[in-house]
Amino acid sequence: MGALVQARDVLAEMREIKAMLKRHRWVSVEDRLPDTFNEHDTFNFVLAYDRRWGVDIARLERGKWVSRLLTEYRQVTHWMPLPSAPREDS
Repeated sequence: MGALVQARDVLAEMREIKAMLKRHRWVSVEDRLPDTFNEHDTFNFVLAYDRRWGVDIARLERGKWVSRLLTEYRQVTHWMPLPSAPREDS
């Protein structure tokens, strides 16, 4: 019985990892753009890849990509959601 429980736990972890990998893939801006705001009604920052500047944390505001330091990126081709904050174990 113990091996069956362990196998179920492993399968559950594998499903969680697969879902996480799916959420954290690069998305082409031609396929989809990120939401401007998150669930807290604040700007939704993402990882953005700009051909000239590389990878940085940025947001999409009024159709323009803007970095945390308010630099405008004009050649963003892909973006990816930021990971969630770590959970503290109780």
